[in-house]
Order: sequence, then structure tokens, then C-alpha cells
Amino acid sequence: MSPSCLEEKLPRKRGATVQSARPAKRVRLTKQNLKKLERMEGFKKKKAAKRSIEEASTATGTSKEGSPFQRRKTSKEGDSETTTSTKSRDTTVSTTAPGFPDLACRNGILEPDCSNPPENLQSLQEQINRERSSPSPTRSQFDDYTSAIANAVNEATIIAETHPVLLRNYKDRGYKKTWSTNLGAFPKTVGFNNGISPAQPDMMEGLSLTQFKPFPAREELGGAAVVYQGAKSITLSHLAAEWKGPGNDMILAQAQAAYDGACLVYGRNKALTYLGTPDVPGHAHISSFTTDGTNLHIFAHFVAEEQGRTEYHQYPIARCMLIASYDDYKKGRRQLRNLQDLAKKNSEALRDELVRKWTESLGIVPAVPVNLPPPITSPAEDDTLGRNNPDENTPTNAQRPTVEPPSPT
Repeated sequence: MSPSCLEEKLPRKRGATVQSARPAKRVRLTKQNLKKLERMEGFKKKKAAKRSIEEASTATGTSKEGSPFQRRKTSKEGDSETTTSTKSRDTTVSTTAPGFPDLACRNGILEPDCSNPPENLQSLQEQINRERSSPSPTRSQFDDYTSAIANAVNEATIIAETHPVLLRNYKDRGYKKTWSTNLGAFPKTVGFNNGISPAQPDMMEGLSLTQFKPFPAREELGGAAVVYQGAKSITLSHLAAEWKGPGNDMILAQAQAAYDGACLVYGRNKALTYLGTPDVPGHAHISSFTTDGTNLHIFAHFVAEEQGRTEYHQYPIARCMLIASYDDYKKGRRQLRNLQDLAKKNSEALRDELVRKWTESLGIVPAVPVNLPPPITSPAEDDTLGRNNPDENTPTNAQRPTVEPPSPT
């Protein structure tokens, strides 16, 4: 065997170069070899084109993902969210995408038409329709409201015009609202949120994480209870809300509220599992509402098992047209404030149970509480719009009853 033939037979190490005295071996002109040559030439052209694009991008200060503004570009309300990032490529469906309601339904988040009424429906309706001791808004305030809604041009304006006059602003610093907060700490793929981006309610109301001390809510319950990062994150909220601008899709707002409610129900059940005392089946303690300033819809949320499938129900418990009449406006405002009070009561009761169980597990004997009478809420605390309202007969000298301290033993 000649040396040249031997050279062709010897195996070559990867990366090594073998010097040969003779010229490169010519190949036969066959269809198979022509196809190989075409593939090699095509690969070289693609590589050269890619290199030229990268060089041009470097020269103009952009990347293949586009300019910094394009990378952060997000569609407006009603369109699918298209956010591209060099750090993450999320394939989940946004809560503003057209396919979101259908995917949520397939995941077990039921629409109101498919939801069952909660077992405590009558009790819920009685609580949100009860009369309040605080002053009602005047007719002139109603006229101002209808004018503001008629002239609103977008969702931000609707929120600005509605929440100060419809919602109660609590003086308790430990109980607060958060606006348009992404629930990024909520667990992924728990069933109902499979393939869906994290919920982002327009508003949530609840206790601050600091109000749960000494119970370590984040460590014991995780993101199901403490749904976003921060030392003062709202924890175990019982109320969420969604707004829409004039002429926008209230059906989408309803689907978003259903998703919000499912997250809050999941968090409450996580806490009840820790306590070992689940809710009575079919009873709702989580609520939400949707509004565009004209229409108001209030929902109750709970979870139930149906033939081995976990389903999150969203049942309508009240609705009204806020601008239909002065009486309708007062009714809707009263229902919302009662709903807030109910959610606050449920949040505080759950917090107290968690703290009690935690302290008992540590062997700490809580101090015997003094049974104080319930505080009397003044009009200024409950209704900033009702101050100096001549149309309402309200007490002017409401005082907290004096409580004598217990005598020493």
C-alpha cells in the first residue's frame, strides 16, 4: 500500500491537521455530491448574512430583539400582550389576550353562567345590602359623578373618578390598597393558572405582611398568601377589583376578576390547611367587583370538586347601574363599602387564627384580652364625602365609651 493511500486510511484526531503533499482529492460529479455542495454553499451564505446583521446592529446600538423601546413594547388593553425580553421568553397567555378567558375556563375557572351559587349566598347579600350609619352622598355629588363619568376618556380616568367616591378609605395603616400589582410570587402551575401569566388585579385590599407578626406568613404559606415581594406586601387579601374604560370589554374584566378571585381562594385555603380547619364546603369568603363607572358587578368566589375536577366558581351576588338614578348610585356605593368591610373582617379573623396557632405552637400563653366594646365609627372615618352633609341626620358628638381598666388582683 502506497504512503498516500495509507494517509487516507489513518484516523484523524479531532482538531488535528494532517499535512499532505498531494492536492485535495477530487470527487465524482454525482447528484449526491452536488446536493452536498449546495448545502455547504447555503450554510456559508446564511452565516455571512447573520454576521453582517450583527455588525449592523452593533453599529446602530440595537440588538436582534429590536430597540430598547421595542423590547419593552406592550399592547394596550384588549390586545394580546407582546413583550420580548433578552432575559426571559415567556410562552404564557397574558390576561389581556383574546384567548385568556377560554384558557381560564379550560383550567377550571368557571364563568358566572356556569358557576353555582355559594351556600351562604343569602348571608352575603344581606351583609352587602345593610344600611350604613355614615352619611349618604348628596344629589349634587351624584350629579358631579355622572358628569365625570360621561367625560372620562380612558380607564385611568375612570379609576381616578370612581375610587375616591365609591370606596371607603380606612384609617388603619395596616390595612391598605395596592394598585395594578403583578402577583409574581404566586405559585406557578397550580392547575387553574397553567399556561397563564400571573394575575394583576387593578386593585387589591388587605392586611400588610407586618400585621401578621409573629406569624411568619411568607415562610409558612409562601407566595399563595404573600403574592408579591416586599416587606409590606398585602397578605391573604379577600377583595380584588377590575376596572375598564368607556366602551371597553366588561366580559374580559369579568374573566380577569374570576382569575383574581381564584388566586385569593387558593391563598385562603392554603392558610386554612395550615390551621387544619377548612371552610364549610360551598361557602364563599372571597369577593371581587368589576366596574366601568357606569355598571357595577359584585362576585363571590369559592372552590369545589366536581367529578374529580377542581373548579373555581365566580357567582354574581349584586349588580347595578351607578348612573341610572340617584338611588342606584347610593345603593351601589353602599354595597361596595359593605363589601370592603366584610373582606376586612374576614382578613382579620384569618390573621388572628394564624397568630393564635403559631403562638400556641411555641408554647406562648397570650395575654388575657380586655373585652372592650366595639368602637363607634365617626362619619369622617367612614365617608370623606359625607362630611358636613346637611341632608343626613348623623350624630355630631360620637365618642368612644370610657372603659375602666381592670382592678389589680
